[in-house]
Amino acid sequence: MRRAWLVAALIGATSPSAMALELDGEIVARVSAPLMPPVVEDQWQLNITELVGEGTPVTEGMPVVVFDGQQLQQKLQQKRAELHEKQSQQQQLQLQLGERARNDTLAVEEARASRDKAQRKASQPAELIARVDYEKLVAEREQAEHKYAAMVRREVSAREQRTQEARLLAVQVDRLVEEVKNIEASLQALSVRAPRDGVMLHKANWEGEKFEVGSQVYRGQAVAEIPDMATLEVQAMLPEAEFRHLAKDDSVRVRVDGSGQRLPGTVVELGRVVRSKSRLQPVPVIDVRVRIDGKTEGLRPGQAVRVEVSDG
Repeated sequence: MRRAWLVAALIGATSPSAMALELDGEIVARVSAPLMPPVVEDQWQLNITELVGEGTPVTEGMPVVVFDGQQLQQKLQQKRAELHEKQSQQQQLQLQLGERARNDTLAVEEARASRDKAQRKASQPAELIARVDYEKLVAEREQAEHKYAAMVRREVSAREQRTQEARLLAVQVDRLVEEVKNIEASLQALSVRAPRDGVMLHKANWEGEKFEVGSQVYRGQAVAEIPDMATLEVQAMLPEAEFRHLAKDDSVRVRVDGSGQRLPGTVVELGRVVRSKSRLQPVPVIDVRVRIDGKTEGLRPGQAVRVEVSDG
């Protein structure tokens, strides 16, 4: 009798309705807004100075992450000083150019007056003036005309030079104004605001440590995320050797670690790429997406789960 009971128990343990497989997985959000440091020129890593706590509800537009801006503040002060100096130079140059323009105009007017005077003298009838005196007046007229023409050419050249000097300094001032604006915009961008309502979830760095105040963050790294809690699902890992035991649309059970909560689920996608489970566990696995068919209240991304696959 005892032997018969043991045989029945063994048969029951291997029956088609028994659990055949458990997959490691975690809760993820299909839609999530990552929070990353802004792109700041010449800065590839930033320090976190403020960070809203893990699990804190946030609203759109609320500051959630602040990065250290000391280096930018110093750069801003330097560029503002350079801009102030260039603007002072620009004001001084405008005064100098105005004075030079007036002097050049006066010189041209004086040359014109001398030319007109010499032309009037030389326009007298030659027979009324001694030959020597007439030839002298003609020579003075020609000299005055040449001088006037030279002064006009000089004034045109000087005007072009003044324009170039003013333009060059204006370009330098405009460039510094733009640099100051960009730095000010970068400083404002160091305070990252929530792009949507949701719950704050911290991300981990490449060493697996979650970001916190004081952490260094490289450009492009996500510090945290604000997931859309209506898009929660399970990302699980299926050993390649067990691939034949699971198919799309299969029903599974999702067990939340810690709480023991069990939820029905459905396989919605099997990955097509085989990868290693982790650096420490080079087991070939395939990613599996599981839709949670039960209520997701109380769940949040990052929670570890086990996906129970039944045979039959």
